[in-house]
Amino acid sequence: GLRSEGGEPLQLNALIAREIRNLAQMREKLDQGQHLEAVLKSGGVWAKRKPPVTQALKRLSSAELLDLELLLAGVDKTAKGQAAGDPWDGLCDCIAGLGGVDLGLAQSRH
Repeated sequence: GLRSEGGEPLQLNALIAREIRNLAQMREKLDQGQHLEAVLKSGGVWAKRKPPVTQALKRLSSAELLDLELLLAGVDKTAKGQAAGDPWDGLCDCIAGLGGVDLGLAQSRH
């Protein structure tokens, strides 16, 4: 994978964070009652990306997307040496969370 190929966790973290922010903005518009097609169009989602983006929007709540954003903030600190741990672990967790795996992050908000 990217790790074994010498990929940079900070760069990957930035890409994933941007996608999660976009999803969060679209999720908020859906929560406000806007129609899916209008949200996808305003989000600049290309035709080929519509199916996976739509699935993610149906699968993830605003709170779950916020949890993933917070997880990536921790990955950023870890990658910069400001916190202990392996940034790749956090990146893997985040990707799993985007895929619908329950990471138990909601419990950390309470």
